[in-house]
Amino acid sequence: MALDHRCCQSRGRAFTLVELLVVITIIGILIAILLPAVQASREAARKTQCKNNLKQMSTGFLNHENAQRFFPSSGWGLLWVGDPDGGFGATQPGGWSYSILPYMEYESLYDAGNRLKELVPFYDLDESNNPTFADDYFLRLVTTVVPLFNCPSKRPAELYPMNAIHGKLANNVPSCSDANGCRVARGDYLVNSGNIHAGDLYGPPLSFGEPLYPVQKSSRSQNGISFDRSEVRLSEITDGASKTLMVGEKYQDPDNYYTGADHTDNQCVYSGHDSDTNGYTGSNESSLADTVAYRPRRDESRKRYDYHFGSAHVEGLHVAYCDGSVHFIDYDVRGRVWYALGGRDDQEKPPRRED
Repeated sequence: MALDHRCCQSRGRAFTLVELLVVITIIGILIAILLPAVQASREAARKTQCKNNLKQMSTGFLNHENAQRFFPSSGWGLLWVGDPDGGFGATQPGGWSYSILPYMEYESLYDAGNRLKELVPFYDLDESNNPTFADDYFLRLVTTVVPLFNCPSKRPAELYPMNAIHGKLANNVPSCSDANGCRVARGDYLVNSGNIHAGDLYGPPLSFGEPLYPVQKSSRSQNGISFDRSEVRLSEITDGASKTLMVGEKYQDPDNYYTGADHTDNQCVYSGHDSDTNGYTGSNESSLADTVAYRPRRDESRKRYDYHFGSAHVEGLHVAYCDGSVHFIDYDVRGRVWYALGGRDDQEKPPRRED
């Protein structure tokens, strides 16, 4: 008798719909559990990179001070970018980020700055005094990204658009504006300009009179370590290098990380003294006796806090002190403690109030 082999074959059993839904649910639960851990791990890596950026910058500051005998200047104001012929200190139009480039192995970028003397022929050729530049040389500095000037928790190191807030980026970069679609490098860190007289400085108008790089004093009293035309020596930090802020992360509106519409983020990383590049731990509103602390803040949409330090991190921000050490400071730091970090020689005088 022939056997029916079909009766002996094992039959595969398919998943039921209920079993499939259970498996999908379990996978979903596992993803929900693991995703925050993965995101936290990525943010921890970004925070570490942000901290390392500040360490490299603080090394650049100290190397500059060792070579020049003073900390990097913040240039002539927001309407100026770096010029290698301006040297270092009061004669340098560009901001602190530009001045530390050769002390962080970016000598070639420093040399690519916008020389005033090379603007003269273009202006002489144009009777209307509205020159146009076909040569991209004049954009090499402002369109070159240095990754350590951007915190990865906030935004990538890339070029960002100019905004119609300004007609042009700077006096010595007349070919860069919103109108011609110019995109520039921006930064996520501020130098410490002190805790009095907070404000933007535009700098002198464009002039080709001699000397091209005049030696002048700061246009207003400041007690930080870098401001317009500053040449602050390490010995002038009488409060102590380990108790005085050097550079830290910058507060910004997250809605405008990429737009250039934020008033504290509409210039260039290499620009002179401006809320884009210069921060204060406090200021005086009407007199030296009426002082207010500018406590650091976490980045917040549609909230404007000019000259404030802050970050995109949840708990606090990274800062470097004038001794080169880097620390993480909580947002809930006491106002008087934070205020005192800004002044280099104020004997830790407390503010009258906090913002």
